[in-house]
Amino acid sequence: MATSSSTFILGFGSTLSIATSSTGTATPVNQLSKITYTAEKADYIDVTTLSSPSAAAGGPVVKESAPGTITPGTASVTGILDPAGDPGQVMVSASFDTQTLLYFTHQFAPASSQTTGAKRTFTGYISEKPTMDASLTDAVNFNFSIQVTGVIAYTPGS
Repeated sequence: MATSSSTFILGFGSTLSIATSSTGTATPVNQLSKITYTAEKADYIDVTTLSSPSAAAGGPVVKESAPGTITPGTASVTGILDPAGDPGQVMVSASFDTQTLLYFTHQFAPASSQTTGAKRTFTGYISEKPTMDASLTDAVNFNFSIQVTGVIAYTPGS
């Protein structure tokens, strides 16, 4: 009997880069430890009418819906503060202050059988100014959120 093995990638080796234009030079945001995306959600609009099929049949009226807009979600990012001023971390803070539209690339490390990893690209704004949390037992964290403003394009690794 043949056994199968699952294919997977780890988050280790992922990078998040930002640019101020689609063709601009990307700046990596270094020392990140976690990137979490909320689910994209579809909104539906009520299109029920007096002649909807359930109303015409004389039974209880069942609400009819049609696709409306899509809410692209957010990304929460956590890392370790670079006290020397990592250019990507500095750019994140400045972009919140100016509310600059950014172009993001989340590049995953390749799986063992790949030369390039999967990639997510999208636009968005820094929606929460970076915080820096300090404690006696941990490194100072660098946390921020991104409001995604369009479709998140996914490119599989190869």
